[in-house]
Amino acid sequence: CLLEGKKRFHLAPPESVHKHNMKGSLHTLHDNGRVVYNEQIEDGMIRPDGALEKVEEMVALEIQKEQIERKLESCTDEEKKATLENELDQVEESILDFEMQGCGDDEDDSESDENSIQEGKNKSKGEPLAKKPRVETLPLNFVVSKSNDIQHTQIDLSGGDMLYLPAGWFHEVFSSGA
Repeated sequence: CLLEGKKRFHLAPPESVHKHNMKGSLHTLHDNGRVVYNEQIEDGMIRPDGALEKVEEMVALEIQKEQIERKLESCTDEEKKATLENELDQVEESILDFEMQGCGDDEDDSESDENSIQEGKNKSKGEPLAKKPRVETLPLNFVVSKSNDIQHTQIDLSGGDMLYLPAGWFHEVFSSGA
């Protein structure tokens, strides 16, 4: 919701991803507009809802483990119990393998400001210049240069207006005062 001033949005649908000069390289465009870049699939394919397919596999293993543990609790047959314990060991081994491979994104990829931002000095006044992000620190969906053959929809908003921006839509925003 825009409280005051004016904003002009240039919007382009996810299907125009092929025409944009993006920082990331396109891997998949899901039907719901979710764009997946090659640089994102190192840890596995990303589903339309944004979750890693690996996570789904890990959840299935956890469910299987719980089911075996429940069967073990009520099992009285020693031979069947040994089989279930063997199955449980295999599932737990698979879970450990998954955790060792790094299911999910638990690593801290953040860089310090010094590494992610270039900062210069205004030599005449000794003041810092505006911080300028380096291309390698920009998000994958960042358009690094404009293409003239992309048709966009223009939307103008003023104070009190609200715009719903669906997933995957490319947008460029121009702001002005009251």
